[in-house]
Amino acid sequence: MPNANRCAFKGDGLYIWDDKGRKMLDGFAGLWCVNVGHNCPEVKAAIAKQMDELAYYQLFDGVSHPMAEALSNRLIQMTQQEDMRRMLYGMGGSDGVDTALKVACQYWILQGKPQRTRFISLAK
Repeated sequence: MPNANRCAFKGDGLYIWDDKGRKMLDGFAGLWCVNVGHNCPEVKAAIAKQMDELAYYQLFDGVSHPMAEALSNRLIQMTQQEDMRRMLYGMGGSDGVDTALKVACQYWILQGKPQRTRFISLAK
């Protein structure tokens, strides 16, 4: 359990500083969401540029955005061996799992086996 008396308040590159000014290696990378490091100039510039255009918009129901299309095209090129043709984006794990289950159900419907709707999960 982390020391509740510590408070990280600054980050730069691979390091964070606590409220007492101690420099520490951020081995968790902000719990895996800061894998390019803290205070990265390229990331900050990209965020600022995007905020000037459109901070956020959903990509459901046939709606898209040029940056989402550019990323999709790049990912499709990177996965040519797998014959990837579409990308589905989500906000986190729960909607990712939800989408994967729906895709699996649709797969079996297209295979002529719509009755294949059961999923196995592991639980404690």
